[in-house]
Amino acid sequence: MSESKTIRKLKNELIKTMPYFPNTKEVKEELEAQSWSSVLFHYLNWSARLIPTRKRKVAIKPYLTMDSRWSECEADVLRILTKASLGHDLTDHLSNSVLSKGYTSKENIQRHNDSWLDKDQILNTKGFYHLHLKSGKSNKGNIVLFVQVTRNELTAVALFDHSVFDSGSPVLSPERERMTRIYDDIISEDLAPGSVYMSHPITTSGHPIFLHSMAQQYIHVINQVDSRLNDSAFHSELYEGNEHPIPKKPKFCWHIEGLDLGVYESKTHHFFIYRYGHI
Repeated sequence: MSESKTIRKLKNELIKTMPYFPNTKEVKEELEAQSWSSVLFHYLNWSARLIPTRKRKVAIKPYLTMDSRWSECEADVLRILTKASLGHDLTDHLSNSVLSKGYTSKENIQRHNDSWLDKDQILNTKGFYHLHLKSGKSNKGNIVLFVQVTRNELTAVALFDHSVFDSGSPVLSPERERMTRIYDDIISEDLAPGSVYMSHPITTSGHPIFLHSMAQQYIHVINQVDSRLNDSAFHSELYEGNEHPIPKKPKFCWHIEGLDLGVYESKTHHFFIYRYGHI
């Protein structure tokens, strides 16, 4: 499908929003030369590492309070959970690399011999986000909080030091082993003894399979709807049963907000969601 003005606008917005590294003109031009569907996939791969801002019910797993570090870290953890329950932005608690290492070329990955250069291995394979107890870009500390996140709930799972990210050695660090045990315990808690499970499957590239499915769904919606964005009959359909009147000469564009795909009306700031993100 050729790029319409609205699709080209979406592509340009995604490139503008998504960090890429090295942060050079050449890498930006490489992205611009790719198809809009490819740029969309790269954007979703990066954006899925963020935690969309919305109010969530919070919960705590016992692994957290049983940790010897709990008394020292309790206040910081509860502060994070309060932010989550109030719908505050948690981005400042994420690793700095999330905001600087979005897209990179295959050549750069091969040069560093690191297929996880633009991905979060633990998030993609275990589904755990990790939050630094201190916010900001500096002095985040060595202890991180692992959490599970859905659209409606954030569960604080356990505390780890940064050795939990060590995966290159044949011998796993004690923290990495503990994280794996906790994951296995959580994922199997509702299964009958002897059951086999496969959770968070990934492709050979390291991308979650659900991410490929999400991208394909978004591409399908855009292909089906894009040609109708300037159709008055389509505008009437969108506003049918809506308490807001149709604006004069509405102007719609594609927009992704917190992983949700929809069409955005620029005059009224109305956002009509077609597909909800997974969190």
